[in-house]
Order: sequence, then C-alpha cells, then structure tokens
Amino acid sequence: MKLAIENFAKLDAKEKILVLGAMAELGEESMEEHNAILELIGRFPWKAVVLVGGDFMKIPHPYQRFENSTAAKAWLDEQGYENTYWLVKGSRSTRMELVL
Repeated sequence: MKLAIENFAKLDAKEKILVLGAMAELGEESMEEHNAILELIGRFPWKAVVLVGGDFMKIPHPYQRFENSTAAKAWLDEQGYENTYWLVKGSRSTRMELVL
C-alpha cells in the first residue's frame, strides 16, 4: 500500500482522492502499520482522504472514516467530485470495489 500511495502522490494531477480500506492479516503489527500509512498520507496534499474499516476506525486521524465501503461510497457520491484522480486500495475483505 505504501508504494501505491507514494506513486499516486507523484502523479502530475491537481485533484487527487485517496480511498483506502484497512489492511487485513497483519497480525500484531496491524496498528503500527496503519499508523505508518496515516503518517505517510499526511505528507502529501489530497483533495480528500477516505479510510474504511478495520484499524483505521481505531486510530485518531483527521480524515473521513467509514465502517464499510458502502457507507464510503454514499458519502463520496454526495460530494459530486469531478475531474479528479482516485486511488482505491484495500484488502479484499474491505470490498473496496463497491466504492466505484
């Protein structure tokens, strides 16, 4: 996930939206890895950041958060974003394809 975020951040585009689902199967390192992703996200400018489920729900952060991808999709649809680039990524268990 780290490389995908870094590569997306380098993309020459003004309006970028990051939609990330929790990372599953990380075991004892899960909270540490989710915190590292939050730190990485904070290094770049985003139009919006949407985080879905898992340990993203347990860690304080300033971004939009949703229990599941269906709720995230409903919020994103309400925003009416146009002419934006999106990175949608997450563990299969978060069903991030439903955001699209």
